[in-house]
Amino acid sequence: MPLVQIGEKSVYFVHCPKAGGSSIEAYLRDTFGEVRFHNPAWNIYWCYKNGWQGRTGRSAPQHRRWHDAEAQLQALNAMPDAVFAVVRDPLARLQSEYRYQMQHRPYPRLARWFGWMSFSTWLRTMLIARRMVPHLFDNHFQPQVHLMPKGTAQIFHLEDGVEPVTAYLHSLAPDVQRQTIPHELQSQAHSKPTEASRQDLAWIATAYAEDYAQLGYTAPDQMRAKRDWLSGTRTSLAVLIAPVVAMLYRRGKV
Repeated sequence: MPLVQIGEKSVYFVHCPKAGGSSIEAYLRDTFGEVRFHNPAWNIYWCYKNGWQGRTGRSAPQHRRWHDAEAQLQALNAMPDAVFAVVRDPLARLQSEYRYQMQHRPYPRLARWFGWMSFSTWLRTMLIARRMVPHLFDNHFQPQVHLMPKGTAQIFHLEDGVEPVTAYLHSLAPDVQRQTIPHELQSQAHSKPTEASRQDLAWIATAYAEDYAQLGYTAPDQMRAKRDWLSGTRTSLAVLIAPVVAMLYRRGKV
């Protein structure tokens, strides 16, 4: 729930994981000053303070679901004047998240233990584990619409680039000089393929139906993708692994 003062307005940035959020937060901080309700070290506390048994909250403040953030903002009498979000196609988000995790960031033990998983097996495992732990991996698997207020946020699509975002921000403070938005937490090239099969796309379309319906994205045509003849085996394996992932995450072990 990053909150920053821009001109005369208090502005809330909806940080959707793997949609350029860290880069936007860096720009807000460097250009407009202090960003409140932001804790980049949250993962460290979660992993080394016994997960849910600690006092870190179920997610970093910058990744809160809107109903959680709204309750806290109201309690602090800090409701924003404006809200904006940068969103990304659900498939591209998941492919980026897979590369991110396979590079041991920010969960090195997860990559060591489960780095052997293909994208398809990983996808099923994470989506099943999310049913058990909705805030799984700091809300990185939350539908983006759950992170923002309905109908009142100014929405930008990452696919359109950052220029519309900076134009919006500086319309609120025309006298502040524009800068270049940095690329934070960039995923490096990775050898593991992330091509989605027909069955993968069906899983994604179901899990992120709200994002596709409300954020202006069209779900990929499943019939144009390759059929995965091992899909049933991957799903059975994911059903076995997902409870382990959920348990380890709850305890701060991955």
